[in-house]
Amino acid sequence: MENIDTKDVPVLRRAAMDCLARREHSLHELKTKLTRKFPDLSPVVVLAVLSRLTAEGLQSDERYTESRIRYRLERGFGYHHIRNDLISKGVDPYLVDQMLHPDDDCWLLKARELIEKKMFLKEVFLIGYSYLPVLSTKNWHVFWKQGGFHSVISGLLWTP
Repeated sequence: MENIDTKDVPVLRRAAMDCLARREHSLHELKTKLTRKFPDLSPVVVLAVLSRLTAEGLQSDERYTESRIRYRLERGFGYHHIRNDLISKGVDPYLVDQMLHPDDDCWLLKARELIEKKMFLKEVFLIGYSYLPVLSTKNWHVFWKQGGFHSVISGLLWTP
């Protein structure tokens, strides 16, 4: 087994803290960045440094997940898109499911905001009144699917 107390640990720790100073990172993201930046270092050393940062509270997958959900929501993405994004960044699916709920009312509200933004509408969008005939039904379903919204939302918002 390697000796973890090497001269590279302070440099590695500083590089990790520089990344964390810019924005939150998942443990997996940070590990990937550091192993790319320091390819000669053993993964054991990288994991030891990251474990210490996590124990000190400097790196947190919970904080990362919260900030990433908030950011992606503000950008107009739906539940499925955000969930898949977090899992692809190495966040535990159980943690994602604790913080992100598919039944939340925010998804319908966010979808309405997207319609208003996309259609440049100033009025409040009401279900039952259709502002959507500009795009075909197929195009709207593709739009919702790419945004990660559940198909139920697409059905609720589309009134032919």
